[in-house]
Amino acid sequence: MTLEFDEEGRVIVPEIIVHEEDNIVFKCNWNDAGWKEICWHCNKHVDWVDFEADHRPNPYSKGGKTSVGNGVCAHKFCNLKASNKENLTKNWLS
Repeated sequence: MTLEFDEEGRVIVPEIIVHEEDNIVFKCNWNDAGWKEICWHCNKHVDWVDFEADHRPNPYSKGGKTSVGNGVCAHKFCNLKASNKENLTKNWLS
């Protein structure tokens, strides 16, 4: 991947393909220090190595779309705990 920078020298990463076979796209946030994401489930910082994209608020297995609007950042553990539960609200584990 080639990095692009904005006028203030910050890395611009408009999207990352998480699952190439289905072309599922997840938009990520970056700052001067690099990766900056918060888990949708627990409201805590997610390190890149612990990142999983999750389908929320509507789980894929329950008919949720594989779209950026239904994609959130999650810890692997939080995503596993959420499984395919419906009607979860943001920060339900915090």
